[in-house]
Amino acid sequence: MIKEFQDRRWIVSLDNVVDAAAFEGAVLGALGLQPTIATFEAALARLGEERSLLILDNLETPWEADALAVEQRLQRLRRSEHSVVNYEKRPGGAQWFEMEDC
Repeated sequence: MIKEFQDRRWIVSLDNVVDAAAFEGAVLGALGLQPTIATFEAALARLGEERSLLILDNLETPWEADALAVEQRLQRLRRSEHSVVNYEKRPGGAQWFEMEDC
């Protein structure tokens, strides 16, 4: 994985994220973008520059708080060209999901 993605891999910790705005901020921060200045579109653009890996850790926390809004952001991440998004969502037990680039 290191060889494939090199410096284009990030882990987003979502254990304290309780809404869609904080979800976006966590993604921006993990990508090295300033959440108070950059928009979620900037994160999508960064992921779309070249093959990238984004790991969303503890997705169940924001998911349980606002499933619809988080799902909408996940769909936008999925559509980002060249990105691979991996996440673990644990409501009802551990499950792994992988969303690959289109």
